[in-house]
Amino acid sequence: TAMEGSVPALRSSYASEIIRPMKMEVCAAIFNLFLLYGVEVGVASACILTQFFHYTFYEIISLHDLPWQVAFELVVIMLRRIEDSDVAVTLTNCYDVVFLNSAMSEARHNALAHHPSVGCVAHRCKRVYYLEWKLFYFYQSQGMPFLQHGHRPP
Repeated sequence: TAMEGSVPALRSSYASEIIRPMKMEVCAAIFNLFLLYGVEVGVASACILTQFFHYTFYEIISLHDLPWQVAFELVVIMLRRIEDSDVAVTLTNCYDVVFLNSAMSEARHNALAHHPSVGCVAHRCKRVYYLEWKLFYFYQSQGMPFLQHGHRPP
């Protein structure tokens, strides 16, 4: 216990919680606030932060055709990798240094865990594979092609 009149002890570690948005608009607002505070505090310039969001969020949505929830989880993962790496990974080189396939796999897994509405769009989950294989064996047993040369079941 602290004695009266003495300076209270400072904590060396703090806990934080990530608020995961449920709408794309809220996600964009979070990024805008991150950009605002990041520039004002001196974390990075606006150009560096917008380039980071472009490559780790918007490009994932447009090029990889993934839901925004997966892209948001990828941003969280990249920020965690930047924080954990001392100075090896930065905002400007994270998409070159971090192995993107492993980060994307983790982002898909996190999106399924934290955003159940994403469902199997974000990641071909085991349930879908199980259903496809079950249909495959059913159609094969009936002598009908399934998933061969682009054929789908009727």
